[in-house]
Amino acid sequence: MRKIALVIVGLALASAAVTAAEFGQINDTRTGPYLRYSPGWTLWKGEHPRGGTLHYANRSDCFAELTFTGTQVRLIHKVGPDCGIARLTIDGTAARLPEVGAAECDTYSPVVEWNHRTLLAQNLVKGEHTVRIEVTGHRHERSTNTYVQIVGFDVDDPQWRARSAGQLERERRLVETRLAGYRERCPPVAFVKRHHFRSPGAGGVLICWDVFTPGGGIYTCDPKHPERGEREIFRSDHGVVFDISASYDAGKLLFSWMDLSEPGKDSFHVYEINVDGSGLRQLTDGRFHDVWPIYLPDRRICFVSTRAQSFSMCQDAAASAMHVMNADGSDIHRIQFGTLADFSPHVLDDGSILFTRWVSSQTLATVRIEAASEGMA
Repeated sequence: MRKIALVIVGLALASAAVTAAEFGQINDTRTGPYLRYSPGWTLWKGEHPRGGTLHYANRSDCFAELTFTGTQVRLIHKVGPDCGIARLTIDGTAARLPEVGAAECDTYSPVVEWNHRTLLAQNLVKGEHTVRIEVTGHRHERSTNTYVQIVGFDVDDPQWRARSAGQLERERRLVETRLAGYRERCPPVAFVKRHHFRSPGAGGVLICWDVFTPGGGIYTCDPKHPERGEREIFRSDHGVVFDISASYDAGKLLFSWMDLSEPGKDSFHVYEINVDGSGLRQLTDGRFHDVWPIYLPDRRICFVSTRAQSFSMCQDAAASAMHVMNADGSDIHRIQFGTLADFSPHVLDDGSILFTRWVSSQTLATVRIEAASEGMA
């Protein structure tokens, strides 16, 4: 069976790399810090936090843990009129913040500051440490909520700065060797180039907001032969590609695209194309947004659409729900019902569909649908 990997990257105007915070490794990744969030946190993306992301929570059972090697660590976080009080522990013991002399940090401020720096610990014993930030559910009397909003951490590791150039060179060679092995095992890659989405760009109804910039397209490359470069299979000068999905035999790609030559006139529609760039055909049309198409094992296509014709209860946009259609775009019908937004479906090994649902925060859910009859197109 043929294989193909899928990637979505930014254009030259925006970083093509995923921010380190999304992998849990932050700031100077050479020191090996690892960040873990408990259930209950929500990832928010925007232009103000350092790195473009922050996690927020206001439930008293929520915590974040950073394991790192170093002697000093600072918390980078948002302060503002809706922020609450956080509690600090280091290596399992309540610790006093050096700058305030207490184990609790009040993140309230009448004025918003997105990347406030709070010293959590200094002069730690050399070695590995774990810092835990807990949401207390308490707040300053003037605060409107109890949110703790974490942007990241800064870790000071003198041991790293003291490493010899020879050791750094050995590590560099080790990384290159590992990357060469990864490239050898990696199948051909199909990827999207596009500009980053502008603000607000949050939640499951992103597709309804005017946050898109034309440009980019769909490309393929073979990691085993980087000298061959990339191959363009769909160009999008006057529109935007939202996402792509490969067929089970890796011979076709589904994607959603919107024409931006007349802003506000078009919607995202589902298209199909062969991986060699031939056979382009449009599968959906109309005034609704149709995105996140994926192939089902029975040859039908599942996708997310605003055909629900209702409004999200949390956001200023139309709600979205999962739909199914035949391979030729016929017999479109809804398979999941909710009041907010369902998005990013993925077929599991047992045939059920894993998807993300926005219900005050992003949650995961599954749904199983009946297979189509044997002769369905």
